[in-house]
Amino acid sequence: MVKMKIGKVAFVLTAILQAFGLSSCKSKKEIVGIIQFGSHESLNACRLGIEDGLRKSGINLDRYDIRRFDSDFQTDLSFLQAKELVESGAKLVVAIATPAALQAAKACDGTGIPVVYCAVTDSSKLDGFDNCTGTSDIPDYEAQMELIYEFMGRKDGLRIGTLMSMNEPSDLVQLKSFREEADKYGASIVGLSVLNPNSIRLQTRSLITFGVDCMMNLLDSSVVSRLDAILDVADAAGIPVFGSDVEQVESGCLASASLDYHSVGECAGEQAAKILKGCKVSEVPHRIIEKQSKPYYNSGKFESFDPASVSFPGSIRVIEDVCGLAL
Repeated sequence: MVKMKIGKVAFVLTAILQAFGLSSCKSKKEIVGIIQFGSHESLNACRLGIEDGLRKSGINLDRYDIRRFDSDFQTDLSFLQAKELVESGAKLVVAIATPAALQAAKACDGTGIPVVYCAVTDSSKLDGFDNCTGTSDIPDYEAQMELIYEFMGRKDGLRIGTLMSMNEPSDLVQLKSFREEADKYGASIVGLSVLNPNSIRLQTRSLITFGVDCMMNLLDSSVVSRLDAILDVADAAGIPVFGSDVEQVESGCLASASLDYHSVGECAGEQAAKILKGCKVSEVPHRIIEKQSKPYYNSGKFESFDPASVSFPGSIRVIEDVCGLAL
């Protein structure tokens, strides 16, 4: 009889504790997924910026089940990772770079799960999805072209090579903007497509065979993932490579008029925080980061070139040396 009473009391206490969320078992944390299209310095900076933006907005990350995914530059994998988050009942999905954002938007479409994208250059690719908002990084090709022209000694008829990936939907938009700026300097753009990262070395050799004076990277994660191959071939031929962000300059490109990708990530993190705090996607406007570039160069790489092929840009008053020598 005593045992039965004790059992009933225990049952009642357990029911009360569960009703008020006071059970000794930990409550399940809400899931926040971060899908990064692949790992290279600028996308890594975005991810760190997203997490810092969440923290600065008052989000305690320890209260969430943060699931981080790396898609290894494979769009199919981005979709599978997003589907996994959908099936797990994620509260929010953050996607870094256009290919990952498109796949996350498709996987979350119609589920009620919001998607915040980061570093999506052409956000029009996501216009058909009502569950998306985020931050776009718009390259400052005016500043980039001025930098290239100055470093290349104001050469007439400059031929600039660039590689484009089949995985990056914004490449054609970027190429159009870059060509418009190049035309102002009498320069021409030689663009080649790459089917996958393994063909980047071969296509870099092709650009050099076509007689380009230098190369410039677009904001294309698949191409930048093999920056080592581009630099290996270009350096051997004495061809300068201009990066699309400061992280590429730190890795061996000659120079770049670059956005701060940690700041781009912070902006997306702030947007994600608003949604976690209860805002609807429609109440969190899309943001554009543009005309905020800063010129950087790599003095070590500059000194490795023949002085006849490159020259220091005297018309650019402030340019930061990633090797630590600000000029």
